[in-house]
Amino acid sequence: MKKHLLAAVFFLAALSLATAQDLRIYHIDVNQADATLFVTATGHSLLVDSGNNGSGKVLFAAMQQAGISRIDCFIDTHYHSDHYGGIDELVNNHSVQIVQAYDRGDKDILPATKKREATYIDYHNAVGKNAGTLRAGQEFELGGMRVQCLASGGQVIGNGPSIGTDENDLSVAVLVTYNGFRYFVGGDIHDTIEEEIAASGTAKDVDMYQANHHGSETSSAESFLASMKPSVVVISNGSDNGYGHPRQITIDHMAALDPRPDIFQTNKFTKTKAGAGNVADQFIADLDPAGNEGTIVTELTGSFYKVSFGSFSKTYQVKAPATSSSSVAVVIESLVPDPVGADADNEEVVIKNKGAASVSLTGWVLRDASSRAWVLTSTLAAGESLAIVRNRQAMSLNNDGDLIELLNANGDVIDSFRYLDAREGQRVLTGH
Repeated sequence: MKKHLLAAVFFLAALSLATAQDLRIYHIDVNQADATLFVTATGHSLLVDSGNNGSGKVLFAAMQQAGISRIDCFIDTHYHSDHYGGIDELVNNHSVQIVQAYDRGDKDILPATKKREATYIDYHNAVGKNAGTLRAGQEFELGGMRVQCLASGGQVIGNGPSIGTDENDLSVAVLVTYNGFRYFVGGDIHDTIEEEIAASGTAKDVDMYQANHHGSETSSAESFLASMKPSVVVISNGSDNGYGHPRQITIDHMAALDPRPDIFQTNKFTKTKAGAGNVADQFIADLDPAGNEGTIVTELTGSFYKVSFGSFSKTYQVKAPATSSSSVAVVIESLVPDPVGADADNEEVVIKNKGAASVSLTGWVLRDASSRAWVLTSTLAAGESLAIVRNRQAMSLNNDGDLIELLNANGDVIDSFRYLDAREGQRVLTGH
């Protein structure tokens, strides 16, 4: 085993993009559609949905505002064109690299009419044919963000077979956490799936909630809202939509929570539709139906996050900021599950001592989900990184995803990381 500091060039791109904010979230104004961009201080990016056809330009503008040139991870929540329509434009018109894409899978059983749809074909050719499948219970980390899939394909985490029946209920729903800050986004799931998520207890006490299905009355069930108790709700809607989103009854259910959340809309609904509603103008980012000026930005810094658009700005406190209770801070920093050359020889995991004192690694192990292990030795100085190469040790980094745990000499799990897949020669950064 060879001890070394990671090469400075390895971090150069990420460090150049670091900002004072730990995490920024762009609720992009794509009218009656969804697109949410997460960018960490290290410049890692997650895009959930990509709006309708024609949204590529505004997506790219948000990327430029965020200071990024590629999307590390794209999640298409479901196969409705207002959620995947703009991704091919990012790829083809703006030459944006999508490092990894995910969707709910099951493309082989889609109706023939969907497979012939021009927008779906564009999605498939741009990213869909190479997309990994997100299933309930899977999770991964990216630049310090933990992304946990709570529902997908109609199945909810911890439950049995699918309970979803239509495309909306089959949406991928994820919980994004960052240092205690919790954010839920679930595509167009309806109350059936929401109530199962509430029963699972996996999305309690979130800080922010992107309203499911654009504020439809079919979603944001009262039991679901009561479980989440969001401090902030953001509704992505269009000014001229035939559904009358958001629905007034849905806004009323949100406003009835105790404590009452602040509810924001990207656009003001300007038409006449029975049952339609709006929040107060001061909480609507775009009051003018022309253009795409309704992007709402959230900036997380430490234990506080700021929501802003135009001249509006309001700061909130994270409900449960993460705290460190241990002076030992050895973490899994990166890994290469699918190296160039023989896996048995060249698989690699890098750990780092982020603490202020040296740590003896004698008796420590790295362990996979099958309890196969790599044995560690020597001492790791404060601030030092150690690259552990497999060298035919038992643990194998599964290319289809695995759980990696770091255990000390007492058998305590010091750190863990789950990844979903791997590409040859690609280093997976944990964000730890």
